[in-house]
Amino acid sequence: MVTTLQVLTDVHAGSVAEGLYGDHKLTHLAPKILTDVLRRGRERGDIQAVLNLGDLIEHARLTLPEEIRKEIDRENLAKIVHQFHELSVPSMHCIGNHPLMSLAEEVITSTLGLDHPYYARDIGDHRIIMLHSRFSHRFDSPTHKSGSGIYIDDKQLEWLRRELEVTEKNVLVCCHHPLSDQDLTGNIWFDKYPQCALTDNRKEVQDLLASSGKVIAVLSGHTHWNYLDVDRFGTPHLTLQSMSENYRGDGTPAATYGVAVLKDAAFNVEIFGNDLTLRGANRSHEQIALDLARTYNSIAEIYDAKTSQYGEAEYRQYNLLRELLKTGHSKVVVDFGCGPGRDVANWQGSDFRYVGVDISEKFLDIARRRSPNETFVCGDFTSVELPPNSAAIAIHNSSLQHVPRSSLDAALRKAFDTLEPGGVFYCHYRSGEGESLSISTEYGLPISRFIALYTEEEMEASLCRVGFDIINSVTYDHKYDGLKGKVVQYKTRTYARKPGV
Repeated sequence: MVTTLQVLTDVHAGSVAEGLYGDHKLTHLAPKILTDVLRRGRERGDIQAVLNLGDLIEHARLTLPEEIRKEIDRENLAKIVHQFHELSVPSMHCIGNHPLMSLAEEVITSTLGLDHPYYARDIGDHRIIMLHSRFSHRFDSPTHKSGSGIYIDDKQLEWLRRELEVTEKNVLVCCHHPLSDQDLTGNIWFDKYPQCALTDNRKEVQDLLASSGKVIAVLSGHTHWNYLDVDRFGTPHLTLQSMSENYRGDGTPAATYGVAVLKDAAFNVEIFGNDLTLRGANRSHEQIALDLARTYNSIAEIYDAKTSQYGEAEYRQYNLLRELLKTGHSKVVVDFGCGPGRDVANWQGSDFRYVGVDISEKFLDIARRRSPNETFVCGDFTSVELPPNSAAIAIHNSSLQHVPRSSLDAALRKAFDTLEPGGVFYCHYRSGEGESLSISTEYGLPISRFIALYTEEEMEASLCRVGFDIINSVTYDHKYDGLKGKVVQYKTRTYARKPGV
């Protein structure tokens, strides 16, 4: 069974942020951003609970009298928590450090509707554990006072040990401060203040989580970037970007949130919003392609083993492409995103010559072993060097999902230029809207992949801009586990032709 959760963190609503990088928190926009994010979760129809990883508010300025600070923070927290009380699904909360700058734990837990600052609850078929990372201020400096000497206290560790012992479910653990050994180099908030970011006794916590054999992943916030890490036991740790972070410095909020889909011990999170990078990297087409190559190189063999049986599903479509061809063509098919060469078999034994293109060298190594007489070229979909007007058929089978919207025309133009006049184009892609960063353990280790969804209308419009004539498109039903097994219109097949003879 599947458990589907919406995840968000570091809303920082309310007061104007203090400090050197205070303008990187768009606190005045935070309530509206949260409203929009929660609305998006409701519209999905599959969310079973909302997880907040902490810091719903930004604390009032420390230069104000204590009683005034407390009143401001109580009021801001009550306003922002009200949005969660209006949800039709349960919400679960970590506290974070900023509310604790002036408010007592008892005040915060009461406002959140909690009996205790750390607790566990069954959501769907999984156990969700919300930890409370405390801080001692023992490393405070004049320039950074937002919490230091971070730890999970002994009483809580003993509680956690008992929770992990008694539950029979797979477990997702949440904590505001990261429990992993993040490399904070380049982080504008914590590069110089790691003691204010990471939990001091994280190795002890990692030991405890791993010894249970039940923890599938750990989620956290606080460090204000998307960060994927794996501890020494192989447990994935994912940190989400702050919703209100001015991540580009131009006033655009990150508006980041995740949708976590848990299926038994498998863990998948799709990150949505404006910041879809890991560790604040430049989200250019080139960077996305480089990250994708690294990802697929790391899982090439296991990906091949898990997906080799899927090739037969496209056999009917490839036969249709042959039928759509007119006479006098070159009998060359170019497969963009060929992966480990799974679909070559659909062309072998015919009079077509196959050319496979992929960004992953490891994939192409497998493809060449599988089909040594075919041609394989390593390159990006938009810039790979192929002879113009040289192919009768060009294919993008489940590969355009890795092409950002800003580069779609360029990818389709490369296919257009490669085709002969009258040549046929086919693409099979995930239907929908928007872009995301997908984090998954489905291939045995945590990987990240950029994902772009396209509607039938968007794809056809881009093909027309490039110069194609549309033959037809079919959007069809597909069972998608992320929607609790519902059958939804999820994938599209589009056929087009390059004008000519």
